[in-house]
Amino acid sequence: MLMKADRAVLARSAPAGVVYLGLFAAASFFVACIGFSGGLRELLRRWTAQEEYSHGFLIPVIAIWLLWTRRDAR
Repeated sequence: MLMKADRAVLARSAPAGVVYLGLFAAASFFVACIGFSGGLRELLRRWTAQEEYSHGFLIPVIAIWLLWTRRDAR
């Protein structure tokens, strides 16, 4: 059983972990965007210039939605 002081320590340390995780995720996303900037630029060019690829803007949105709806499945 946790003592009152232990719960206070856990309550203070949990948000810091979330902040660090968020900063790590943002930094990772930023580094990936820089690393793949050439490919991403070409992808966006094709999505805007070629009509047969115009649906490409929907694919990331649908992928995120599918991942979110199935987040509890393992």
